Amino acid sequence: MKLFFYLIILISTISCSDLIKPPKLISIEDFEFLGQENQKFVFSSNLFIENDNNFKLKAQEIKSEVFFNSKVIGEFFIEKEFIIDKKSRKKIKALIYFNPENIDSLLFDDSPKNLLLKGYVKTPILNKKINFNYDYVFNLNNIMDSFIDDQISKSVFEIKEIKLNNIRSTIAQLEILLNFYNDLGFDFKIKNLNSLIYSDVDKSKVVARSDNFNTILLPVKNNVEFPINVDVNLLRIGPSMLLGTLRNDLNLYIDFDLIIDVFDNEFPILLSRKMTINSKTFEISIQ
Repeated sequence: MKLFFYLIILISTISCSDLIKPPKLISIEDFEFLGQENQKFVFSSNLFIENDNNFKLKAQEIKSEVFFNSKVIGEFFIEKEFIIDKKSRKKIKALIYFNPENIDSLLFDDSPKNLLLKGYVKTPILNKKINFNYDYVFNLNNIMDSFIDDQISKSVFEIKEIKLNNIRSTIAQLEILLNFYNDLGFDFKIKNLNSLIYSDVDKSKVVARSDNFNTILLPVKNNVEFPINVDVNLLRIGPSMLLGTLRNDLNLYIDFDLIIDVFDNEFPILLSRKMTINSKTFEISIQ
């Protein structure tokens, strides 16, 4: 009977949120952009969490909202059960969701930001929720770098068509039609869109260059086509091109160098593509 009484006291003590310190968030690292879900940007990340208690802490789930300037800019949720040993740290995989409607330019300057993390940890003992409220200093530039690079490369930027307009002497005149579709949830600009074409995979032999310093405006849910005219020096490719004796398909390698201007910050982007010219039909395909 006495043992049962002590057991009840122990369970009540452990389940009391005033005596259990919630796990402390040390850092959020290793961001990788995964895509969009329910109009939110989804990133995978690693949370480094510390248990300051003198006993193991077992959690069934963690949920937290992330506030900046009194706005909820994101949230993270971990539903996988985990255990952190006493007075130790642990790395835990988590998905972080950002709401583009509440993101503004102040988040992405070079200075660290004071974020508020507000949520709970759910413990299996009596199914208890332990609330927490932390200030967290963080620089969001590394998130934006991952997001911009991945999204621009995979979904926003597309080479719609490359066609051979004319051949004059040793110069082949190409027109490259680029297509940009803004499905990111906010307006942005493209600046200093330049292209370099190489005749070798090592990109040591430049055969054409095009510089464009116009600014391309891309409002949300808008589609913009942008043509680039490029003069390819056939002498730098090889004599077979000039003599019309090209037997194999010709591979060229293109780099597009541009700057994304978003939230009053500029992010350099380098996009690479492979262009194949059919030796018989002179049709051009892109990989």
